[in-house]
Amino acid sequence: MGWISIPVLSKKCELFIEKNPQLKISKFACKKGNFIFYREYVNIQKVKCETADIRICLVKNDKGIESWSVDYMRHTGKWQNILIFRDFDECLNEIKSGKW
Repeated sequence: MGWISIPVLSKKCELFIEKNPQLKISKFACKKGNFIFYREYVNIQKVKCETADIRICLVKNDKGIESWSVDYMRHTGKWQNILIFRDFDECLNEIKSGKW
């Protein structure tokens, strides 16, 4: 994998959120190289809350090759990996597709 530019990937995330309002993603944050996407919801007490919902992570496969993967937050509060190993743009497309 080549050079990773956090500012460039952050800009891609901003544009992705702007161009896909149907996903109802409110914001993203970059934490330790992971790009975490948040969604807003109203809880049972009718209070507006925000939760981490999806993240894109840099991972290595069993051969030591780096690429990006997508995880989603389960109701248990643990991240669940979606079995993909692709470039960053393909991970954004995977999120948009919602097939998982």
